[in-house]
This record gives sequence, structure tokens and C-alpha cells, in this order.
Amino acid sequence: MTINDDTYDYILAIDQGGHASRATLYTPDGKIIASASKTITTKRIPVKDKLFIQHNVNEIYHSIQAVILICSKKIDDPRKFKIKAGIATQRSTIVCWNYKTGEVLSDAISWQDTRAENIIKDYEAKRTQIKNKTGLFLSAHYGVSKMLWCLENLANVKKAQENNELCIAPLSSYLLYSCVAGRNRYVDPANAARTLLFNKDSLNWDDELLNLFSIPKSILANCVTTKYNYGQLLNWNGQCDVTICTGDQSAAVFSNGMPSDKQFTVNIGSGAFVLNINEQNKIPDRILSGSIYTDKSKRIKAWEGTVNGAGTALDWLQDQNKTIDIYDLLTNKMQHYRDNIPVFINGISGVGSPYWITILKSRFIGEAKTTAKAIAVIESIVFLIAENINLMKIKSNSEIKISGGLSVLDGMCQRLSDITKMNVVRATDKEATLLGLLHLLTDFRVNLVQKNSCNFKPCANSTLENRFNEWQREMKNEK
Repeated sequence: MTINDDTYDYILAIDQGGHASRATLYTPDGKIIASASKTITTKRIPVKDKLFIQHNVNEIYHSIQAVILICSKKIDDPRKFKIKAGIATQRSTIVCWNYKTGEVLSDAISWQDTRAENIIKDYEAKRTQIKNKTGLFLSAHYGVSKMLWCLENLANVKKAQENNELCIAPLSSYLLYSCVAGRNRYVDPANAARTLLFNKDSLNWDDELLNLFSIPKSILANCVTTKYNYGQLLNWNGQCDVTICTGDQSAAVFSNGMPSDKQFTVNIGSGAFVLNINEQNKIPDRILSGSIYTDKSKRIKAWEGTVNGAGTALDWLQDQNKTIDIYDLLTNKMQHYRDNIPVFINGISGVGSPYWITILKSRFIGEAKTTAKAIAVIESIVFLIAENINLMKIKSNSEIKISGGLSVLDGMCQRLSDITKMNVVRATDKEATLLGLLHLLTDFRVNLVQKNSCNFKPCANSTLENRFNEWQREMKNEK
């Protein structure tokens, strides 16, 4: 069946994130008809010297159903209209389930979880081979380490495999299986890539990597394109065709439509991610690469930098200061704070690109008040983003488009502009993933005008640069 993009009455964008599931119902020209959000719980379970980070799969499923229901009620009679839907999820979060019975066999193990670090160390000698094939670095954050851990430690997973009933796949695959008619096992390129088993050139599972990690192809989902006839959304009273599935950050790149290769897209939520559309094959060392969109006739490639500890780093500080609202401090005091600010070494959830340190003890260099510490955490996120941009920047006149929950902080945006010497543009709508889905679902036909966007231009900031230099020296000593 051909996807006809001209015959749909509404567009439904669904974003399953680390803190909440969200959905927005749009008209084809981008007008918002309804929006809904349902928070989910993140379980952080200390186990010996590890921290297991996971979500209840049924809670995620019901949160998706809840936001879909709210959106559907904004249409008088959904049966009279044709809806087109897209789903974006956290990448590197995996789920085990029995694909014959539908029984969930594990929690959704979060992308932040590195419980299988010791398992992944066994493959260190193959790091270069893995990078060449996948575009990613060997890391316990990615799916294959979690798959191996589940196969080794969960009895019900082992039993399902013995009975040829097991599927282990990204969270997106489980949502397609459980929320879309047909109970098919599909996976798109953006989510498949985060398993470390997906070949970035062939856009399919890599047999050599499957053999290397001893993962049978039979337990994986079937690789398809980003734009695909996934099926009818269940529990929608009428026709709702799911035609897009991708990762949250891969969708966020398109929040303003098709970006220029001179634009860096920065999306800051639990983690922070820097993406740049780039077709060049000579990829900077220690930067990620891969396809962020595919259909039958084309693919769009991007370079990516990843910061593991963004919103989660502020949550960490909040847990240590339960009587003070850290976010309120930053909102009210960050721009004009003049006391000494320490340097923060941010090892929350490990360090992503370009350092790639799985475990690093977070610490402040220097004594400081709580407000100064909160600003130091923000600056550590800015410094990590800047390190990635500096490695990826190959063209002049570049600008940064910033979105996500933490982007509302003017002080963060200005510091990012100051340290990168680049203009930073923040749109009024911070839900970049939902907007990106809208553009993908309409083949970029929507011409949204982002009103009242904020522009931050670089200013001389020697004290910030001094802290950046000190932070760089400390990080180089950690490698």
C-alpha cells in the first residue's frame, strides 16, 4: 500500500520520553487541536555497586493509551476522519517480551542504565570494528549490553528463548507491537542503530556483529525504514495509520523543518544531544554518525554528540538539597549571579562523547553555595555540548537551534553562545520531538512560523572561558 500524504485530516504525534509520554493532535497545516502528557516513573535501584535504571513497561503502555484517548476526544467523531500518526521514543531503552503471548518479560531498561558494563568490557578489542560498522562507540549505554544481561540473568527471558518466543528490541518496537494492529515486530534505523548490532551502511542487522555478541537474529525485530506502513493504531475509534517511527533525538532535528548542514540542533532533556545533518564520510574521531531518516528512496545522515548527564545531573543535585528548589534558583538567579562558581566534573550516568567514560565520580572543584553549584552543573552541560560542537564544526556561519526542557534557562543559552562563539536560537515551543514528527509526517509541507523566538549572541566572557579551560584540563586527566 502506498502512503498518500494528501488525504489525511489530522496528524497525531506521540513522544515517549524518560519523564513522560506526550501526544499532540495537529491539523495538516500545523494547528494544535489537542495536547496531552502523562508522567511515568523512573526506578533507580541500587544493586551492589550498580544502579539499575528502568521503567515499568505496562505503565508506559497505559500512559500512551491515556494521551491518545485525550487527543481522540477532541474530535467530535473520529470515525469520520483519517489520521496519520508517528511515534518517537527514547533510543537505547530495551524491552524483552514473549511475542507469541504478548507477556512482558522485563522492565524497560533505560538508556541511562550501565549495569552491563563488565559484560561490554569483554569486547574492547573489537571497538574499532564496531565503530566502523555502526557509527557508534562501544558503550554499556547501548542496547546489546542490556540484551546480553537479560539473556544471562532473567529466567523468563531464557525460557522464552528456549521456546522460540522471545523478542528483545528497543522500546519503540514494543510500542509498535502493542499499540499497532498486527502484533508485528518492527524496528526503524534510528532505534536499531542504538543496539550496536545495526550496520549503518546496509541499514540492516550485521551478521558479523550478531556473531560477535552471540545474539541470534531470530530474537530481534525486523528492520524497516523510518517512513513505513506500520499499521493501524489500536484503541483509536477510526482510521489512524502509523507511518513514522523514529528516535526522539532523530525527530527533534526536524523541529524547524529540514535543517541546513550549517545548523547544530541541541535538544536538552534528561540528556543533551547535538546533531548536525552531514553526508560526509570522514567523521570526526569520537563523534557518532548514522541515518536519522530513511524511506524507500532516500536517507538523511547526521553526526551526533551525546551528553548523558543533563536534566539527570540537576536531579542528582536536587536529591542532595531536598529543601531547596534547584530549578527555581536557576530560573531566578542564574543570569545575574556574581559569586564564585566552582567547576563541576559531570559523571552523572557516565560521560558520553567525546570522552566516553562509563564511570566517573561527579565532583565540584572548590567550595560553593548551592546556587553556585547549580550554575556549575549547568555549565558542565554547556562545556560538554561545546566540546562536541567544536569537533563537529566544519563550516562557518553556523548557528545553534536549542530546544528541550532546560533550554528555557536564558543563562544556559547565553553561556552556550559565549563559549561556542555562535548564535543560539531558541523557539517558543520546546517540544522539539513532537514538532519534528509533525514535519516528518507531512513530508515537510508544514510551514510553521516560530513566533517570539529568542536569540542569544556571543559576548566576551573571560571568567566562563577560564572555568572552561580548567574543566578541560580536569577532563583530560580523567581519560
